[in-house]
Amino acid sequence: MAATNTGCLRLVVDIHTVLADPVTADAEYNFLCSLLPEHSQEKVGRFVQFADRKRALVSRLLQRHCASSVLGASFLDVPIERTKGGKPYVPNTVPRPGHCPNFNYNVSHEGQYVALASEPLCVVGMDVAAPQQLRSRAKPMSPADVQRLFHSTCCQAEWAFINAELAHRGPAHFERAFRLHWSLKESFVKARGDGLGFDLQRAGFSLADPEKEGGGVAASVLVDDARPQPDWRFWAQPLNDHWLTVARGPPSAVVDAYGGFSATLQHPDVAADAQTWQAALDADAPPFQVVTVDDLLPEPQRAALDRLRSSSTSP
Repeated sequence: MAATNTGCLRLVVDIHTVLADPVTADAEYNFLCSLLPEHSQEKVGRFVQFADRKRALVSRLLQRHCASSVLGASFLDVPIERTKGGKPYVPNTVPRPGHCPNFNYNVSHEGQYVALASEPLCVVGMDVAAPQQLRSRAKPMSPADVQRLFHSTCCQAEWAFINAELAHRGPAHFERAFRLHWSLKESFVKARGDGLGFDLQRAGFSLADPEKEGGGVAASVLVDDARPQPDWRFWAQPLNDHWLTVARGPPSAVVDAYGGFSATLQHPDVAADAQTWQAALDADAPPFQVVTVDDLLPEPQRAALDRLRSSSTSP
């Protein structure tokens, strides 16, 4: 898989390609779930909607693929834990290679896609933001509804930008701009690890580059309306009307009440080697690579899945 050796992965799975054959879907689902620990199988099975179960299943397969590819851990046995804020991580029982001293990853799913980003030195946050009509059980909202319900989410400058999109380009661009800002905020707090513990309005984003047709958007952030965050980088990539947004930040920003994730960071002090840190922060990240569930599996499990499909469709 591209960039595995660097520890910098950008992977996305289209759930429309997952369990797509109704003849084999149930058997494939049971097989793929059997590759997860029992507690993970239970969590996947709690979702009522089949699409939600698929997203949860693919999320866990992506995480195992990432850890096994970068760290050399066993796909079937790699341990995955979470911070109090919900950030997943691989604990210290799995050794880090020398070129990935702060290996960490983040995963997100919404609408059509499940995506994962990993980094060798920076802490990373990942968010997928789907159009309203593709979000699970969400009803489309008018611009007035969005501003009323989410007024406290964005700061004054952000609302000014979003409303300018409404005035000059119409409701669809308003919704797209709001989702972009929401996704930037989500990637920020998911990189930090505190999740909902951080007031999203405190982080105000400005777009560093105007959006180009088919291109992405870079952004910068102020916290509490005044404090620039020079050690953060943000990039949002559009994919079929979704935003795939990645945040890179310093290990010093991590919020980890339990301490397990922080303990995995072997180089938490970026000032100790400022040149290496700056290079990692500013490095070009690979574009997201669209992969299938089959691509995530080790060869023996992939072969077993092929045999299962063949036997299920044989006359």
